[in-house]
Amino acid sequence: IEHVLFSTLEALTGTHPRDLINLSAGTYTRQDLPPLSFTDFFTRHSGITLVAAAGNDRTARPFWPAALKPPISVGALGADRLHRAWFSNYGAWVDVYALGEGLVNAFATGLYTYQEPPKRPAKQAFTGMARWSGTSFSAPLVAGLIVAEMARTGAPAADAWAAVLAALGPLPIMLFQGFNGFPWAAAFAPATYLFWAMLRPAARAPNLHAM
Repeated sequence: IEHVLFSTLEALTGTHPRDLINLSAGTYTRQDLPPLSFTDFFTRHSGITLVAAAGNDRTARPFWPAALKPPISVGALGADRLHRAWFSNYGAWVDVYALGEGLVNAFATGLYTYQEPPKRPAKQAFTGMARWSGTSFSAPLVAGLIVAEMARTGAPAADAWAAVLAALGPLPIMLFQGFNGFPWAAAFAPATYLFWAMLRPAARAPNLHAM
């Protein structure tokens, strides 16, 4: 898996210059050692901002490349937008949590056979929409905030991410009705955890508390 992910990232950066990449994938390593391939990649491509999913195994074990720095590692919030999702990886290496449970989006029409637990080998018919859960869906929400700031200001991805963080403010919760047109609410806890939730307009948003 490491080879596939690394090769894909190299292919992306080789065709066109990239400022921001979302990676909804990752892997573990033997003895949890940082993979040399990704370490080398970020040394050679220091200008790329990578948003990476933290994994879905309910463990603090490092999930690469999310657990490396400088990638922005993204865990999942549960459907209540208050607590970490039951499946999300966690730990000091996770930078941010975004909604990652019960997200509805488009899907192919037809019969699907589940390949992964807990539903494997069940079959399910889909008619164009599906409900998704996972840090793979949390990471693009964070990447989307960065892209919105880049579009608004013309700033590179790293500066846009810094601006997004600066806009949040400290605890207690800062609720605001639209960051670049999107209704968001956020709670910021110093040093390690940042909790995001995509919400209704702020006037109707539920109360949030940092964990």
